[in-house]
Amino acid sequence: MKALEVEDFAAAEETLAQAVRMQPGSAPAHYHGAAPSPASSGLKPAAQEFEATLKLEPGHAGAMMGLAAIDEGTGRLPSAEKRYREVVAISPNPRAQRALASLVGREGRTAEAGSILAALLAANPNDADSRFELALARAIPGGLRGGDPRFRKVLEVQPGRVTALFQLGNWPQPDREGG
Repeated sequence: MKALEVEDFAAAEETLAQAVRMQPGSAPAHYHGAAPSPASSGLKPAAQEFEATLKLEPGHAGAMMGLAAIDEGTGRLPSAEKRYREVVAISPNPRAQRALASLVGREGRTAEAGSILAALLAANPNDADSRFELALARAIPGGLRGGDPRFRKVLEVQPGRVTALFQLGNWPQPDREGG
């Protein structure tokens, strides 16, 4: 959409709302109408559009993921976890699986998070996003020194990944600390 390309978010929002008005029975219109923007009046309208999408097209993975992200961002973690699991139950979805692993890992369920991420890496060893999440999940309970080699493996697959470089910089380096 041209309005989004030039960052005219108010025009984009109006165009998307017009699409919903013109095609109220269209799941894609509702789904795209949920697109958040700086001009948006909050998460409630997006959640309503995602819900409308699901009424028209039950099992719409994008709408389910959108609602899960809203739930997670607003602290409704059990609901977010349930939604991520529903997406994965419909069909394998690496994005939903990584989000689920991240959520359960932050809740201290690191073994479960590690298992989810290890399965993703077994299916795709070059999946840098899953490798990064696995490094985080395993480094936290392993202490500072546990993270170093894991983040180096992320950088082998994706050398310019800033978040991995940042995390690597947080771990003590043996050559700098005499260890």
